Amino acid sequence: MAACKAAQDAGLYVGMPLAQAQALIPGLHVAKASPDEDEAALRELARWAIRYSPVVSPDAPDGIWIDIAGAAHLFGGEEGLLADLTGRLKKNGIAAQAAVADAPGAAWAVARYGKGASFPQDAPSMRSQRSQSRH
Repeated sequence: MAACKAAQDAGLYVGMPLAQAQALIPGLHVAKASPDEDEAALRELARWAIRYSPVVSPDAPDGIWIDIAGAAHLFGGEEGLLADLTGRLKKNGIAAQAAVADAPGAAWAVARYGKGASFPQDAPSMRSQRSQSRH
């Protein structure tokens, strides 16, 4: 079973048996899973995200990777890009968490387990030190 944020806030979790979920929340709206449609929608979302970078990839079952190297300045920096991305998704009814980090695994972890759109506090100084050493 999958569960939206509202369902998770009510105590449901991914993988919970349906009968248990229905016992916890009478009148629970249940929809049949459509993995092929979900995959197609994720690919379409990744295509939409090309506005942020030419390097975008779906990350099934429910994420996308966007390599923003060299593109963040077009949005006023990394924080501006994240604000634009999450704002547009929210306006379209898509709940999202996003993060920027020096390593893809770190961005993935913060986006999945952090709180909302995240920007690691020490990342700007690390990036500026690296860019200064390249010149």
